[in-house]
Amino acid sequence: MSNKFLIQALQEHNLPVWDKLHIVLDLAEKKDNEIYPIILDFIEQPEFKRCKGTLIYALENYPPEPLFEKAIDWLIHGEFEVAHGAFNIINKISKLSGDQVDNAYEIIKTFSTNHQNERWRTELLNDVLDMFE
Repeated sequence: MSNKFLIQALQEHNLPVWDKLHIVLDLAEKKDNEIYPIILDFIEQPEFKRCKGTLIYALENYPPEPLFEKAIDWLIHGEFEVAHGAFNIINKISKLSGDQVDNAYEIIKTFSTNHQNERWRTELLNDVLDMFE
């Protein structure tokens, strides 16, 4: 099937979420640029709430720098799979600078000391803090 046909199929309301995920993963593996904004849109849709980690996994096929701020948010607030996918995205960034990086560092530093965090999240946050040094 052509990529255009698959992308059109994603707009079908009667197509089950799992089928949409298979299409997304297939096109993301091919690094299809047309699927990128669709993945970002799906992440925000309630019907994909239980599949957010899989969608973030699909984003690992694309340049990580534009996802930096979103990945920081997913790292801090996401469930286990989402936070680990966000970590993978952040880990692929070779260099960033500027205010967004300074702000992210301060936010992560603050959240890393939150005693209500799960142990795994604190470890992930500390690993990301180490990347800033």
